[in-house]
Order: sequence, then C-alpha cells, then structure tokens
Amino acid sequence: MKNERNSAKMFYLAIGIIGPVLIAVVFLRMQMMFDNQPGAFGLMISFFLILTYIEFLEKKAGLSRKYRWTRAMGSMVLLTCLTIYIYL
Repeated sequence: MKNERNSAKMFYLAIGIIGPVLIAVVFLRMQMMFDNQPGAFGLMISFFLILTYIEFLEKKAGLSRKYRWTRAMGSMVLLTCLTIYIYL
C-alpha cells in the first residue's frame, strides 16, 4: 500500500516538473519566432503567477519542503537543458 502511494507521488512529481517546463519551452519558442516584446512580457508574468499559485497549492496540500524543492530544482534543470538545446 505504501509503495503504491510512493509511486503515485513520484508520478505527480514528474507531471509537476514536466508541465511548467513545457509551458516555458513553448514560451521560449514563441519568443524566438515572433519576437513580440509586449506579448513576451505578459506571458512571462502569467507564467510566474502560475508557478506561485502551484507553490501555494503544494503548501496548502501539506507537501514537504523536500518534495517542493525537488520539483522546483528538477524543473529548473530541465528548463535550462531544453533552453540550451533550443538556442544552440
């Protein structure tokens, strides 16, 4: 039973990492193609507001700091790798 809960947590951790990173990658791709500064600013602000809300929900759900930091660090590493791949 505990193993099932642990694997479900890991699944949602992966989804929590991949989802915001995909949004950011699409944002970067759009910025490269259209070079729309006002639109890029609006998307960037919206993205950070969504991330802030996700953090709030994770705190409200009682997730540990370790889980939240793991998700945040995984997202940053994945986004950095994809950004380097896109720009090179």
